[in-house]
Amino acid sequence: MSTDDVLAAARSFVQRKGIAALALVDIVTDRALAHVTGSPLAPHLHPDPEAAVEFIVGVVFAELLSPARHLTHEQIADYAAAAVHGR
Repeated sequence: MSTDDVLAAARSFVQRKGIAALALVDIVTDRALAHVTGSPLAPHLHPDPEAAVEFIVGVVFAELLSPARHLTHEQIADYAAAAVHGR
């Protein structure tokens, strides 16, 4: 399943469940950004800290919707971190 498929599935879920699910993602994203913005980690996030945090929160949210069958939590974390870590 591609990243686009995962994101489409997450969007579909949010649309079916309404604003409550979307609000949860927004709340978690905003709280995570509060810790990342201005931190030593921020300059290393790609393409920028806001997009990186939004992506990671979306990946975790999508994973909660459909638990991994072939990936461990550690692998998911590694892939998400690799996707947003500036090189």
